[in-house]
Parts: sequence; structure tokens; C-alpha cells
Amino acid sequence: MRSNKTRQNRSISKYFNRKFEFERDSSWNLPSSNNVYKENKFIIPDLQKQKDELNTVKAQLNDFDLEEWSNHTKSRDPSRSIINNIKYTYKAELVTQAWCKFYECVSEFPVISTKVIDQRMLNSVHLCEAPGAFICALNHFLQTQITKIEWNWIGSTLNPYYEGNSEMIPDDRFIRHTSKNWYFGLDLTGDITKFYNSEALVDLVKAKMKVQLVTADGSINCMENPGDQERLVEYLHYCEAMTALQILETGGSLVIKIFTIFEESTICLMYLLNCCFEKVYVFKPCTSKSGNSELYVICLNYMPISDSLMSALLTPYIEGKLEKSMFSLNHISYSFLDQIHKCARFFMDKQIQVINENIKYFRNMDYEQKKLIADLTNNVVNCFFKKYKILTLSNEFKIVTDNKVHILYHIAEYFLTKENDYVPCNKINIEDVDIPSILDIQIGKYIVNLYHSKYHTVTNFSYNQNKKSGALYNLSESLLCNTNNIISFTNFDQFYGVSKFHRKFFLEILCNFTHEKNLIIVGVPLLTNFLVGLVFLISLAFKRMWFWNNAVILEKPQHSKVEDVRKHLEVINKIYHDIDNTNDVFTKDILHVVPFDCVYNKRIIRLVSNYNDCVLKYKCVC
Repeated sequence: MRSNKTRQNRSISKYFNRKFEFERDSSWNLPSSNNVYKENKFIIPDLQKQKDELNTVKAQLNDFDLEEWSNHTKSRDPSRSIINNIKYTYKAELVTQAWCKFYECVSEFPVISTKVIDQRMLNSVHLCEAPGAFICALNHFLQTQITKIEWNWIGSTLNPYYEGNSEMIPDDRFIRHTSKNWYFGLDLTGDITKFYNSEALVDLVKAKMKVQLVTADGSINCMENPGDQERLVEYLHYCEAMTALQILETGGSLVIKIFTIFEESTICLMYLLNCCFEKVYVFKPCTSKSGNSELYVICLNYMPISDSLMSALLTPYIEGKLEKSMFSLNHISYSFLDQIHKCARFFMDKQIQVINENIKYFRNMDYEQKKLIADLTNNVVNCFFKKYKILTLSNEFKIVTDNKVHILYHIAEYFLTKENDYVPCNKINIEDVDIPSILDIQIGKYIVNLYHSKYHTVTNFSYNQNKKSGALYNLSESLLCNTNNIISFTNFDQFYGVSKFHRKFFLEILCNFTHEKNLIIVGVPLLTNFLVGLVFLISLAFKRMWFWNNAVILEKPQHSKVEDVRKHLEVINKIYHDIDNTNDVFTKDILHVVPFDCVYNKRIIRLVSNYNDCVLKYKCVC
């Protein structure tokens, strides 16, 4: 009986003791700025052998059905029930696996320093943060474990409102309620791998606050080459680290995600962090899936490096590529390399053990094994809540008090799939809509392809047209043109690029916007914030706006309002002219013309979504 209990305790313990502590000695010193990024990338044969060993085990999964394997590994994960317990029992905010992982990090290590606790003031920056789970977990910890602390935060991530991002989390359920706390860089993409975005973020943060905590949870999709994940993410992790080291104040903490520790880039980055911080740990949270390579580096008590060394370290960032090794192998302490070997082996062995066990029981889970997993799950959950002492957070102390922030859906999917929601003809009385007193023009990076839309479930879409209108349409247009100006998608010449279409469409609006005629827009997919915002802006000059099949009809222009809106259009036109005459680090475009809140109206979005559904379905847009 005692033996069974001992084995059970060991099984539980292995999920909560997956951490490695680096022991620094006097030989760990950074080279001078003259010896940074001077030599070619090196390899360490023993670590490459470990990489091959791990990849050999992973290769066994190639013949498995991905969905079936995923369901199997989830069923064997004893931490799987923790998320639902936190979400429904403790009513926490925006609970995801990332929420749980960070809550473990901040509970397991003194990420919030005693100085911060004594001063009752914390400023934090969160990189690659979408949808915001780290931020919500930190708030939960501060409000329930520390209390009475003033906290300010800034989030940065790939912008869910920039339609040209091909790889991002399009989840804005938290971001849209906390928009003032988010910064998406000079080009509005939120892409931190662009030095100009990092530089602007650093300047912004330093002007506003002294930062004691930075988190970085970035990754990229490596499904096509999972065996080389570490190399594929090396540049992103370098960018995160360089941004964090410029932001942090002396004594601050950094939590950054990495994966395996086999490659030169990770070894150099780990050496840099160990020389910049008093204490460094590598941690695999209980709620991190045991079969993956995900690890978190916990860095405590920052000791800033010299300006000259920082300038040298930023050189690849400015150039946009990592071609050389950060440090020569000869400049890295042997005792550090010895610990790197041990750390890499420690986490790799645990990962291989889990993968092999999952393979062993794939399609082979008998009653005893299922019972064992069920008992282990129950014990791990109980241990988690006992260890981390999670408490319920009352609604008033959440960042977003509206419970709807927990509901995840694509806005267009939500409206398009509701029963009886499609209305082929509907109108909005413009008097019911508040007219903005000023424009909210946001200039960002030029968009070529549209990868996602808040107004339809479309991906990888280009505005191009090679179909001409038929005789019936031409007849209808000729009969209507006396009292209506008509802008039809079929009348545009063939061209490609979302931003190019924005400009063409705007010029058509400018030419056809008068107080003498109604305006009819036919077959134009309103898939971007710019297009929806522009149509919303001009609609303010009319008494009614109709959505009818594949047309938007703006009826009864009001002379005084036409003049007011035209002034706004002239402002947009001047900005376009200024953009054309400005050389910058990226090609610019106007991405928003009115505040998103103006069009973030359920009725408007529903009508636009239904309209786009009709246009894309019946007009055969390529």
C-alpha cells in the first residue's frame, strides 16, 4: 500500500518539478562589443545528437492521424482538467492554457520582486501577448495574492485588426475592451521582428513608465518542419529578448518562452540572459503539454549591460537577419556549457518518456490504464490548487468586467450562422447613429493580400476583377444614373492588392459623392476596416442606408452634411498625397478612417457580414 502511494506521489511530483536552475560562477562574463556577431554560427555535436534523438522519437508520429493523436494525448494529460476548474469554479478572466502556465510561473518564482511588493507599484510590458491571457493571469495573481498594488501595463502583439497579417491569433475579445493599453508599432502590424516597431515601443514605454516585468510568449507555426522548430523561431526570440532588455529597469524580471536548447542561437541567448540576470531558471509548467518542447525561461533581478554592447547586439535586428553567431564559442564559459548540456538533456528525457508512453497506449488504453490516468488527473488537479492557492476574483477586480469577454467567436461567423438572421433588404436610419466630430485616421503598412476579415470568414483574398458586367446590368445602370451615382466592382480595371483597391475605391467615392444624387455601391466586398469605415463615414451625409442583396444604397443626401463629410474626404485625400511624397522604412497606407467603435455595432456588422456573404456567393468574386 505504501509502495503504491509512493509511486503515485512520484508520478504527481514529476509534473511539478520540471525546472532547471543555473548556477552562475565568476567565469560567466560577456565579451566586449567588438567581439559580438563576428564569427559564423557554431554547432555542438553532443547537442545535435540530442536533437537527432528527439526527432527520431517524434518521427514515429508521422504516420498517425493528427486529430486522433491530439485527442489521445489530451486524454492522457493529467493537467487537462485544471483549465475548466479555474474557469468555472474560480470564475477567472480569459482562462486559457497560457493563463494557467503563466500563473504557475508567477507563483513558482519571485517574478514580482520584493521591491515591487514593498513599493506597491508594478509596470509590465507583454510581448507577443494575444489574446491577453498572461495579462489576465497576472491581474488575478496581483489582486488575490498581493492586493493593493498599483499596476500599469502595455501589450504588444500581431494586430488582429491589420488584415495583412498572415500568421496571428485573430482573437480580439479582450483586446477590443482594453485597446488603450495596446501598441501595434509604427506600421500597425504589431510585428516585433521589425526593428522600427521595437524601437518605437521602447521609446513609448520609456517615456511612460519604469518597467519591472516583461513577458514574451511568441512562437510561429512550425507544422511543416517541426524537427527544426528551434531554428525557425530563433529570430523571433532574439527580437523579443532584445526588446525586453532595452525596456527593463534594473532589478526587473523577464519571462520568455523558448523550445529546445540544442542550437547556437539559443545557447548564446541563454548565456546572455544568465550574464544579465542574477538568477535564471528553465521551467516546464504542469499545465504545459508534456509531449511538446515548450519551456519558459524565468530571469530574475536584471543587471543592465553597457550601451556599447547593446548597440552591437542590436545590429542584426536593424539589418533584419541573423547570419553570424552572437558570441564565439570561445567566449562562452565552459561551466555554462556544461550546465546547458544538463539542462537540454533533462527536459529532452522527460519529453521523450511522455511521447513513448503515449505511443505505447495509442489505440491501446485498457480499463486499468484509463483508471490510472483518471486517478492521476484527480491528484494532479488537487495538488495544483493546493500548491498555488488560487482564489476566486470578484468581477469588480477583473480587467474587463463584462463576462462576454470570455466568449470566443469570429464576429462574422457569429452573425452569419444565426438562424433567420439573413435579411436581403434592411435599412439604417442615419439619425440613429452618432456622427464622429473628428476622423481617426490610422496609417500603417501597405496591404497586398487580405488574410482575415472581421466582416466575413474569408482568408487569402485579393481584390482583383476580370469579369465585365452583362447587358442587364448595363441597362439597369443607364436607367438609374439620372438620380443615382453608381460605383460597381465590375467597372474597375484588373489590378491586385488590397491597399491599391482602397485607393481606387476612395477616388471613386470622392468623384461620385455629391448632394445631388443618391449613391449606390454594387458588388464591392466590404472586408476591411478601411472600406467599412469609409462607407460608414459617407453614409452620415444621407438620411438612410440600405443593404439590398449585393448593393449598398445611400439615399437622400443632406446638403450640409455632404459638405461636412466632404471636408473629411479631402483630409484623407491630402494624407494619401503626403504618403506618396514620403520615403519611409515601409510602404504606407491608410488602414482606418473612423474609430473602430463607430462601426463595432451589432446591427451594422450583421448587415455588412450578410452583404459580404451575398457578394462573395453570387458575384463570383475571384
